[in-house]
Amino acid sequence: MKYLLFLLLLIPQLGYCDIQPIKLTENSIGTMPIKVKDDISLQKVRQYFPNYLVQHEIRMGDSPDFHAFIVSTYEGEELFFFISYINTPEDYEKGVVKLDELIVVSPHIRDQYGINPGMPLEVANTRRSSLTFGEGHMDFYFGGGKIWYMVSVTVPEGQLINQQTVTKLNPMIDKLSWPSPWWN
Repeated sequence: MKYLLFLLLLIPQLGYCDIQPIKLTENSIGTMPIKVKDDISLQKVRQYFPNYLVQHEIRMGDSPDFHAFIVSTYEGEELFFFISYINTPEDYEKGVVKLDELIVVSPHIRDQYGINPGMPLEVANTRRSSLTFGEGHMDFYFGGGKIWYMVSVTVPEGQLINQQTVTKLNPMIDKLSWPSPWWN
């Protein structure tokens, strides 16, 4: 009888915890509005993504160090992260910082055009027209407006890498980047 009562109480809760797909647009990620230099914090991200694991780290790269607010599944799959670059020693200690970039790394997150990491570049080219091409710090990018697609290619030494070469190789999209190409 106790188990039956437990199940009757649990079943309605399962529908309540239904996780909606997260979509990146020019102005939002899921239900969270985003704008460059808006305040971002661990608490704010958790407020918009209560069904996910949200963590804060200081990460390092070839750029200045940065705050990363990482949204992951509870199974450990990183979905996307918010970036705020650290420009002064005091910035390391701040809990509320300014939003600089957003990077989507999971194939489960699509943008407003239906494009996601893991998708062939060729498909992105059919869903969006007039994509701008460029060479970033460690990869190449295609995109426009505030949504960009980062791709990596390997070509024989000495071969010219241009938009036609990268397009012909049809690499998979590694990441989505907002509001500009990452590391650019």
